[in-house]
Amino acid sequence: MLINKKFNKYFSNNIRWLVNGALSDPLKKMLDSVDTEEKCEVIRNRYFKKILKYVNNQETFYIKRYIVRNRLESVKSLFSSSKASREWDQSHRLLNKHLLTAEPVAVGEKRRFGMLKDCYIISKEIPNCLSGRKLLANIQQPSTDYGLSKKNTLLRNIISYVNTMHNYGIFHGELHADNILIDTGNLTLFYLLDLGCAKHRRNLPLSWRIKDISRLLYSLKGICTDAEITELIGCYEAFVFPLHIDSSKNLTSSRFSQGNQPLIYKNKEVFSKAVFSKIYRIKRKLWYGRARRCFRDNNVFKVASHDHYTINTRNEWDIKTLIGLINEHILSLKEGQDNILKVSSKIGITSVPLSSESTKRVCIKEYKYLSFSKQLLYSFHNSPARRAWFAAHGLMALNFQVPEPIALCEEKRFGILKKSFIIMEDASALLPCNTYVIEKFGDPHDEVIYRRKQRFVSCLAESFRQLHDSGVYHGDLKANNIIVMESNDTWNFFYLDLDRVWFKKWLTLRKKIKNLSQLNASLPHCITYTDRLRFYRTYAGVKNLNDENKRIVRAIVRLSIQRKHVWNPKIRM
Repeated sequence: MLINKKFNKYFSNNIRWLVNGALSDPLKKMLDSVDTEEKCEVIRNRYFKKILKYVNNQETFYIKRYIVRNRLESVKSLFSSSKASREWDQSHRLLNKHLLTAEPVAVGEKRRFGMLKDCYIISKEIPNCLSGRKLLANIQQPSTDYGLSKKNTLLRNIISYVNTMHNYGIFHGELHADNILIDTGNLTLFYLLDLGCAKHRRNLPLSWRIKDISRLLYSLKGICTDAEITELIGCYEAFVFPLHIDSSKNLTSSRFSQGNQPLIYKNKEVFSKAVFSKIYRIKRKLWYGRARRCFRDNNVFKVASHDHYTINTRNEWDIKTLIGLINEHILSLKEGQDNILKVSSKIGITSVPLSSESTKRVCIKEYKYLSFSKQLLYSFHNSPARRAWFAAHGLMALNFQVPEPIALCEEKRFGILKKSFIIMEDASALLPCNTYVIEKFGDPHDEVIYRRKQRFVSCLAESFRQLHDSGVYHGDLKANNIIVMESNDTWNFFYLDLDRVWFKKWLTLRKKIKNLSQLNASLPHCITYTDRLRFYRTYAGVKNLNDENKRIVRAIVRLSIQRKHVWNPKIRM
């Protein structure tokens, strides 16, 4: 920790504080109230991190509290600095380099027998500022006076600022648009936040630059188009690689060397590919972490046991309520009640009422494992129910719509899986895609219906393209596994039967053709051949079909005919 004669020490409520500047009475009062959180407003509350807001005499402070995760982290604190101390040090180093950040006021640690329990860092509020992401979102609003040129100028200024930061040898480690504050009165004035993972080097390695710029650009994907992100990469390249360097030659710079091995980039295109590859890995890592949360205890999900059941569910759901729903489902199948949606030797699906304000009915799907070999296999590998549970949360993390997953229940006896249940929001009131098309677009002579059908086909194709562009493959993507919800003059599509969903880095053309043929074969004849071509053009993003697209269309039609489903044109291939 940096020690300076202008710092003062203070001890209160078992917390040892190091204060930047004089110890005034209002400051002492704030430090005394931190432990009890008196007069503090909670801004963000997570398991191991909490952010509080404290207002005193029209002056606002932000208190960041880090909670030790486990005993191992406590032991490590005997030999290393705490997160708050690292952020404190990095803030002062940044200010010494004349780069702006929130002014650090105090840092504190609560220890027991030398081992860390909690740590705190207090900073002053930065007035008249918005995060980079929020400011860019505001600029894009049609009601504002800002134009496209203002957005482009701001984006270039952000990239220039990041390059300046890197030239000073500063690696942020968690750089994204919310960690950069921008003065709304001067769009060239930037403040850097959350410096706990920052590192300083005399010469910053190029791989570190790529990591920082990739995280920043990934955080802008919801605001900027792919073309704009490509342009920003080029803007950063212009700073890193001088323009007089011939891009056809190898770029070798000892300034970006790691040890004795300089990093060699053949041209700027290779640099761009490295950044895009890193953006994809960041996206994949964050998506996987969000999706896998559904199997762990955290602030959203919980794992509980009841009798022979292991239950994964959201924290707001009561375990006894879920067990009662499963028992009602089992009774319905046993007695053959009217709420049975589907039953076979392998699965049973029922719709069960629920006395809840937010959810009136739930759909319970039971997976039966009749053979001992499958019971043994799924006891140690992902069962269909676990795959469906993960796929539902994986699709939600990718912003696709599915009926809300409520719980995964697994019945085990002596460690062997007997049955699995997945409980989801009941969407049986919505129509599957094939039924919806027949009911809504069955009249071929109505001009209004015809125009509406065109928009529906384009909307469905756009959803399919987004699904495949995200690397999602559904093994049984028939029209009856897609349910349709009307929303004004557009449509939302919910995907069902998720135990055969896989997430890939990219989809092969063969898998795309298979999915498209599954849908094509299951759509009724009121979706004409012209509609199907319109679907493909929207899906492929083309206006006219070239030879390659024509070969793909023929393959889709040929495979659709082989499926012998609903659609079967009288043509020879």
